[in-house]
Amino acid sequence: MRAALTAAAALALASSASAAVVEKWYNLTYVTASPDGFEKEWSVGVNGTWPPPILEVNYNDTVRVHALNSLDSPSSLHHHGIFFNGSNYYDGAPGVTQCGLPAGRELTYEIPVDRQWGTYWWHSHSSVHYQDGLRAPLIIHAPEEPHQYDEEIIIVISDWYHERATKLNHQFMNKYNPTGAEPIPDALLIYAAQNGSYYSADDKVLFNDNLKIPFEAGKTYRIRVLKYVDRPALDSHCLRTLSHPLHNGGSLTSECYVAPTGIFSMLFFWIDGHDMRVIEADGVDTQEYPVDFLTLSVAQRYSVLVTARNDTSQNFKIHANFDSSMFDTVPEDLQLNYTATLSYGAGNPVAEEGVQEELGLMQDHLLVPVVVEEQFTPTTSLELDVWFDAYDNGVNRASMLNNISYVGPDTPSLMTMLSMGEDALNPVVYGPQTAQHLLTKNDVMDLMVINFDANAHPFHLHGHNFQVTRVATDVTSDDPELNPPHALGAANPMRRDTIIVPAGGAVNIAWRADNPGAWILHMEAGLAVVFMEDIPGAQQAMTLPQQIKDQCDALGISTTGNAAGKMSVTDLSGAPNGPRDQAHITGWTPKAKGALAGCVLTALLGMITVVWYALGGQLDADELAEEVERDMAKKAAAGGGLLKRGFNAIRGKSA
Repeated sequence: MRAALTAAAALALASSASAAVVEKWYNLTYVTASPDGFEKEWSVGVNGTWPPPILEVNYNDTVRVHALNSLDSPSSLHHHGIFFNGSNYYDGAPGVTQCGLPAGRELTYEIPVDRQWGTYWWHSHSSVHYQDGLRAPLIIHAPEEPHQYDEEIIIVISDWYHERATKLNHQFMNKYNPTGAEPIPDALLIYAAQNGSYYSADDKVLFNDNLKIPFEAGKTYRIRVLKYVDRPALDSHCLRTLSHPLHNGGSLTSECYVAPTGIFSMLFFWIDGHDMRVIEADGVDTQEYPVDFLTLSVAQRYSVLVTARNDTSQNFKIHANFDSSMFDTVPEDLQLNYTATLSYGAGNPVAEEGVQEELGLMQDHLLVPVVVEEQFTPTTSLELDVWFDAYDNGVNRASMLNNISYVGPDTPSLMTMLSMGEDALNPVVYGPQTAQHLLTKNDVMDLMVINFDANAHPFHLHGHNFQVTRVATDVTSDDPELNPPHALGAANPMRRDTIIVPAGGAVNIAWRADNPGAWILHMEAGLAVVFMEDIPGAQQAMTLPQQIKDQCDALGISTTGNAAGKMSVTDLSGAPNGPRDQAHITGWTPKAKGALAGCVLTALLGMITVVWYALGGQLDADELAEEVERDMAKKAAAGGGLLKRGFNAIRGKSA
């Protein structure tokens, strides 16, 4: 252990000598994007362009991102997978670590890259902006790579919707969608980059069939594959009336989102005629692991080694296929299979497309990290049960902890932690909808997530990599292959930051609470838990930057106090409280009583009508004509029918 620490210290010293200061200025703007030929207005880009720029840095660089919000609602930036040890306030999750970046304001994010390297990404953590396009790769190059290769390429795969995210969110999180059926993407996008720039022609980024990635015989390529998704993901933490310069001092009602991982569609990725060997998952270097295809859900990243063929007479297809089993319905016009081209020469024919006989979840828990870390011995444990149901507001939401569907507090959880002294150790102060769980310093959490839904779902933990210590594909089975017992003592379990939990299955993950702060584990639509780690350590080590305080003030959000912004452990009036599951509803609500009365009255009138007709109560022709004449006379006296009277009223005419 001593030798390892000495080697790590020497590596850090060597790296510091070549470390650079990397500063980026990002103006968050609306743009019109048309990656699939449909012009989507209100896409969110950077500096007037889309896709946003790749952030590519070296281990131990000093990285600063100056973000100016030129949009019309609060936003944020989250650098996905970065630990932010000692600077939790730059994690970029509104409602958890910050209030949001107000329109017209700027925030400088300090991105620490001195503890990790690999394939990551950055995106808005305000879901409408994330869904509408504000996301891009983040690559941290290691001081020395454990695998040898000649060149590297980034391939991005992303769901794409033509509608603006605000409309999609309303359709999804709506009482008229009680089953929670997600909107279906309009397209899947494949695009790629090398040396920090997207492949393009005539200053236009290339997508799907227009994308041709050049390969040279004899070379080995590292391909970094990232999966994004547009799909609605909602966990609104506030609806506020804001004033800001873009609206000339006027007011704007803005939805603030905290958990943007719109996580729904999975996909399968492979390359015809070429072998792939996984060497990295979510920033964790692994031993080479051959695969026929990759299974990716949102936020997951893999690096694969691909060696070019010696025979360069043909080009080959790169495949990205939707997992159609994730969709409630599959529209007839929905394209499920998308391709780009791996090119050995512009004039080459394309080889016959290959077919994967069987596609499914990868056994990613079998990957073996290069850096050995023995399985932790748990000191505490927690079970999270994933449920989806219509809540008391009629909207289909989800819960994991104590049937709580997450809604972010008014005062972000980190600010409650830093401002309330010893009272911050009382879970109550974080609010009734925060689904909080407190961890003491160096606790080892054994977290079991059981997925009772019919679809697989991924989960991402901020601030940590976790060990994957058990995967069950069927928690109801007695077969240990499908439902293995949770064992201890693994020599080197897989580590990553985003895990897919199979439908009807479960995973156990473990991590050490050695990063003080508020860290969210989340998916979508209320599926979130916030882990409050080492609260005294956070209070000692962190001071909220003044720039973040000022932005909270501009949004009318308190940076001190409990979930409602009050220095109290008992008064949480004003904090989000609901929606709740329907188990608490007892007796008949007024709406239910009214609905029942209406149903009974309608039934009685129907029965009376049937009896009346049976007894000869129908009108003869003369009586019917007289009744029609009476009705027409009444309508004329009133100025016409309802539509005509309404139209005349709009035109300002009398009847």
